[in-house]
Amino acid sequence: MEEAVPLPALWPVSPQFLWRDHIRDYELYVAAAKNRPALEGTANGCVAIQAVYTDKVDSVELQTAFGIVYVLVWFFAVCGNMLVLYVAAWKQISFTVRTVFIISLATSDVIMSMTSLPVTAVTIFARDWVFPHFCCNLIGVFQGGSIFISSFTLTAIAVDRYFLIVHPTRQIITYRRAVLVVLAIWLLGYILAMPVGMFSTVQRWPNLCGVFCEESWPDQWEAVTSRGRKTYGLSVLTVQFGLPIIISSLCYMAISRTLTAQIVKRLEHQIMLPEGERRLIQRKSRTNRMMVTMVFSFLLAWLPLNFVNIVRDFDLSPYYVESTIGHEQVAEDSSSKQSSFGIIPVNWFSVFFAAGHVVAMTSAVWNPLIYGWYNPQFRTALRQIIPTLCGTMGRPNSSSSPKFSESRQTHLRKSHNTIPASSPIAEQMTPLVQETTTG
Repeated sequence: MEEAVPLPALWPVSPQFLWRDHIRDYELYVAAAKNRPALEGTANGCVAIQAVYTDKVDSVELQTAFGIVYVLVWFFAVCGNMLVLYVAAWKQISFTVRTVFIISLATSDVIMSMTSLPVTAVTIFARDWVFPHFCCNLIGVFQGGSIFISSFTLTAIAVDRYFLIVHPTRQIITYRRAVLVVLAIWLLGYILAMPVGMFSTVQRWPNLCGVFCEESWPDQWEAVTSRGRKTYGLSVLTVQFGLPIIISSLCYMAISRTLTAQIVKRLEHQIMLPEGERRLIQRKSRTNRMMVTMVFSFLLAWLPLNFVNIVRDFDLSPYYVESTIGHEQVAEDSSSKQSSFGIIPVNWFSVFFAAGHVVAMTSAVWNPLIYGWYNPQFRTALRQIIPTLCGTMGRPNSSSSPKFSESRQTHLRKSHNTIPASSPIAEQMTPLVQETTTG
């Protein structure tokens, strides 16, 4: 019985990481090589992609740095959104339109943090598919769907606030309609992500150990990106990033103009002390900061990753020309087998993608921070929950308890029936809204 040919002495990665089995792949290549003329060097077996196509992402220093950042983002995203879900679902006396959208946003962010964040991070650094084969199709749908849902929910929140502030006498988005909107958002989000799951396949590359989860579009051939992939990439850029930014910006601009007009009207009809006028302007400034923060956090979080995806989909980055020759020759000629054009150097592309991805994942951290910081009710509930989780039970002040806050808001809502007082903007600008609706 012949002994299996040993693995190369310098193996760049763990040959049996998670579901990866490079040892079996290597032995299969050796067995297949017995039926053909012997090739030189290690070509009788297979090697890890890191040994053939070098990439800066293989650096231990970079992987350590990215690993720390990914773990921190994952921890704060999951903990922050779980706290939001706890406060919104269990600390609320009555569900409101705002609560429905916040629960939807937090849920999608948790799913994104549990799918897109860890799986994509591991795949970037492993550089081959180390998960079960069927996950190649499912992960694309889950992570793509959760990203669409987060973007659409943020847009729905902006539209809801637009109607609450600009058209306070018209109850356009009711609780039932909000639930239907959320259901439609989830359905549409996963439908739009279906192409990624449909055209993702587990592939093997000649002479390379392991398998690779790649998008294989019907009209794709050799190293040229398919027209379908380009069309889908542009559609994702428009629907997931472009339209939400435009719609949210227009809604918040209209809200800002409305609040400014309300302040001017109130100052014209009332004689106010300088201190009262200053507080009025400060409330408007605080509201504007919240809206600007929401738009720019979304813009800055998703712009880098969308840029890298467009570079990839349109072949604007150099790529390796695949070869089936011996590994030593491939390794020696790898630098000459790169295209001479492109925006991102080939051996830096994975680093740029990892940077864009981890920045995009921070959106799941900013969302609970923004809603927690700018919403007094969330701040009050979080002040009670966090000491409890840390083992320091505190006795809350009755004037700042959720029950008191909710009863005050319910009274205001029944009195004016215009703007739900649970809205962060409504809570900050309640006197202005009352002036407009009653005057």
